[in-house]
Amino acid sequence: MRAEINRLHQAIGTTIIYVTHDQVEAMTLADRIVIMRGGVIEQVGTPDEVYNHPASVFVGGFIGAPAMNFLKARVESGSVRLADGGAIALNGLAGGGCLEGRELLVGMRPEHFAPGYSGAGQLSGRVQVVEPLGADTLVHFQVGEHTVTARMPPETRPTPGEKIAVSIDPQRLFLFDPTTERAMN
Repeated sequence: MRAEINRLHQAIGTTIIYVTHDQVEAMTLADRIVIMRGGVIEQVGTPDEVYNHPASVFVGGFIGAPAMNFLKARVESGSVRLADGGAIALNGLAGGGCLEGRELLVGMRPEHFAPGYSGAGQLSGRVQVVEPLGADTLVHFQVGEHTVTARMPPETRPTPGEKIAVSIDPQRLFLFDPTTERAMN
């Protein structure tokens, strides 16, 4: 049905307003998306803008499947120190220096993780669930009190209970104010 609506929209070549709660429909059909929560606009932008630059925790968690991971953190000595353990250096992250001492929420998309330790951003935890999906594997692992989901290559198949190590490029982190839940970067 999505493909048919998209084909019709392209053939007619006129503005269409389409209301949906399905983020996949919104991302695949829209030239511009208006994301609302409780009758209030959270963000307006292209699918790429709302995915790559979410304006709030709500937008970051709504756009993308599986949903973005959120962990509490504090910026110390140029690194994001996760409340549940682990640190991610902010080398080259825009605004990283002016955040020193700040509490924040760190958003990490499952598809931005890589297996093993390679680079500045490192997390580890115990595997809870492994979901082989063919083209990739979802690995759910415990980091402190939180479950983090990582989208890994299909050959990555840790077993539940095993300790896993992952890395993430600091440029792929999303930083949010924990009080306002608005983007900080």
